[in-house]
Amino acid sequence: MTSAAAQSKAQSKPQSRSRWHSLIARHPTLLPVIGLWALCALTLFPFIDKPFHMDDPLFLWTARQIHRQPLNFYGFNVNWQTFASPMSDEMKNPPLAAYYIALVTGVFGESEVALHLAFLLISMATAAGLFFLARRFTSRPFLAASVAILSPAFLVTATGVMSDLPALCFWIWAMVAWIEGVDRDRPWLIPVGGLLIAAGALTKYPVMNLIPLLGAYAIMHRRRLVVQMISLAIPIVVLVAYQIWTKHLYGHGLLTGAAGFAAGYAASSLTIKVTIARTLICLASVGGCTLTAALLLPLAGSLRTVIGALLFGIAVAVLAIFVIAPSRIYDDDHQLRIAYLVQLGLMACGGAGLMVLTLHQLNRLRDRDTLFLALWIGGTYCFTQFVNWGINARTILPMVPALAIVVCRAIERREPRPREALRVAVPVVIGGAITFAVAIADYCQALAGKTAAAHIAEIVPAPADGHRLLFTGHWGFQWYMEKIGGTCFDDHTARADVGDWVVMALNNYGLVRFSTHKLNVAGNFGVPITWFISTHSLETGSGFYFAGNTQLPFIVSPVPQEMFILCRVMEPFDQSSNDPVTGTAAEPVRQH
Repeated sequence: MTSAAAQSKAQSKPQSRSRWHSLIARHPTLLPVIGLWALCALTLFPFIDKPFHMDDPLFLWTARQIHRQPLNFYGFNVNWQTFASPMSDEMKNPPLAAYYIALVTGVFGESEVALHLAFLLISMATAAGLFFLARRFTSRPFLAASVAILSPAFLVTATGVMSDLPALCFWIWAMVAWIEGVDRDRPWLIPVGGLLIAAGALTKYPVMNLIPLLGAYAIMHRRRLVVQMISLAIPIVVLVAYQIWTKHLYGHGLLTGAAGFAAGYAASSLTIKVTIARTLICLASVGGCTLTAALLLPLAGSLRTVIGALLFGIAVAVLAIFVIAPSRIYDDDHQLRIAYLVQLGLMACGGAGLMVLTLHQLNRLRDRDTLFLALWIGGTYCFTQFVNWGINARTILPMVPALAIVVCRAIERREPRPREALRVAVPVVIGGAITFAVAIADYCQALAGKTAAAHIAEIVPAPADGHRLLFTGHWGFQWYMEKIGGTCFDDHTARADVGDWVVMALNNYGLVRFSTHKLNVAGNFGVPITWFISTHSLETGSGFYFAGNTQLPFIVSPVPQEMFILCRVMEPFDQSSNDPVTGTAAEPVRQH
């Protein structure tokens, strides 16, 4: 009996192995896709409990509103600029990502772990799409997809719950459907691509940039041209309907509202000095956000190109002294910030090198695929520098897959060298390790806001004692302060009585400056960040989510503590009153 069971078990092993081999033979893409899923899981699972950070609360509040009124997604007020205003005025993103969050929170509640697991699924879907898209342009699609995933722009963004990663997922799969439909003569896939563009544009407006990009693809290939033009009309019709619907709901169309906001911000920066500064920061942001691809440049380009990129980086560091704000270039002792300038030069070197490589391929190959990739990269770059309201990693994210593909195409066209696999693996591993360290830095930054709120809850009596807890500062800190019963300070209508508490987060957005005779500083405390990379610090010059004209996406530097000031109200005040006794006590400090 035992012998027969053992024999049966021994026979089943070869059979199961044979079925597995047969499955791989029938579906050769299965193994690399599983490998990319594993890569996503390994790099993102350590951040599965990351506290909500930066603009995450905007999407979470919208999800709450969707539970109450599914079709009136922005029908509530929010304090995001030191005063309460309609969410339809504050939110510059469409609501589809918030609907996904509402679906998750409706089942699992507002849990960090549940939401990050839900967004991990989106990361894995994006990874699969990256592979299928990359194999159309390069013989190394697994490498291209891995380089994209192991870039700071992708990995750090994937640890949040904002709209950027879902938008990238729609972007990639829209391209896959469109290109498969055209190249393999599967016309039914082309309108699917149009629907995916529409879904992406309802997740994040810049996905509409795919309309001219895929229109150019249609003109270049001239196959199923009528079907392609009709399919491109799908997202246009959807966006027009969205504009009409939101104008009916909120009195103004949200699509044109977001465009007007971005255009107004760009117009305010039209000076020669600011334009040069934005160019340097934009190139540095590209190099930093696509770090792993930039590290492959020595294998992808000629020695002359690499030396030229390094000289350009040195020139950028020197030029920055004259065009970047002195507060960034010099420290308090009027000494040059050498670390900042060196990292600015290196990142700009990487960004410029990737752009030059793209142009070099276009000049050398002059085929439709290379032109399409160049339009993809160039369009995203121009949108980031000249159109979008601010330079940030989230805006650069759509060009990350294209740059990874361009680098892989350059590597495969060079003659094979000894130990080629090792030569490629080393910079990918180094880039992945640095990217993971940047993700840890952002995790620590997010954790500081949650830790501060927990500490305040311990030292400040509960609101039940009759005294209110007011605070200034937004982002993830606001989410956790409201969870412990705090109220975000409104510099238009806030009222405070003697004994009320006021907490100020200094490294934050939406701060206010208080009259000293109204408040008494009860103490201050810092939340240490024991890491060597910063993703958001005015002091060090890092701005992953907003680089402005002076900040890098991340910077290697001692990270200062997140500082918080705790005050008690000494004299009552009412921000809506002009009475000299109970008059205003604060004025907004506009800063990012």
